[in-house]
Amino acid sequence: ISSQGWDPPSYEGERLCVDHDRGRIKITFQCSDAKRLVLDRGLAGTLDLIIANAFMDLIDLPTFIPHLVRLARPEGLLYLTLNFDGITSFLPVMDESLDTRIENLYHQSMDRRSIDGQLSGDSRTGRKLLTLLPASGVDILAAGASDWIVHPGEGTYADDDAYFLHFIVNTVAQELKGHPQLDPTSFDAWVAERHQQIESSDLVYIAHQLDLLGRVQTES
Repeated sequence: ISSQGWDPPSYEGERLCVDHDRGRIKITFQCSDAKRLVLDRGLAGTLDLIIANAFMDLIDLPTFIPHLVRLARPEGLLYLTLNFDGITSFLPVMDESLDTRIENLYHQSMDRRSIDGQLSGDSRTGRKLLTLLPASGVDILAAGASDWIVHPGEGTYADDDAYFLHFIVNTVAQELKGHPQLDPTSFDAWVAERHQQIESSDLVYIAHQLDLLGRVQTES
């Protein structure tokens, strides 16, 4: 940090302060409902930088994005990271037909998720942001993949990767349990086998995601 001109962070009351050769940045943390936050008229046009990490794929994009963009000042930046983009893969392939059906149904569950009667999620958020942001007055400065690729190395998983993989498999299992388009016996066997593959350090998991950096256009 210091080699880039930044000093270690410190606190000034409840504010987190980060000092740089060119000045001090003061950060105040606030816990708030995201929908309520974007509708706060007092914040409109005031923010220099908006960061949303692993969040944009949990909301209704067409409704939310215009409100989010209004929070930023002209030429303010939006840094939107880990936006899921339609690929979930578990390897090795067990049954190509069943694997594909599970993946498709899991993605459909994201597309159909709702909160308080309103859609809340999209399995292809990453690619949709590439067109929805410009339509809301944001120039995309950079975009690239930020995939999760979890695999064993030298016969084992690193750190807490095995725990993470068990969590992912459990998430799929809970989401699709009792789904009418899945044979329960076959699906239970699929889930059990995926957990066993984790225990034997054989499972590879891939989730395709995109990161985007955008700049709010200057009003003409």
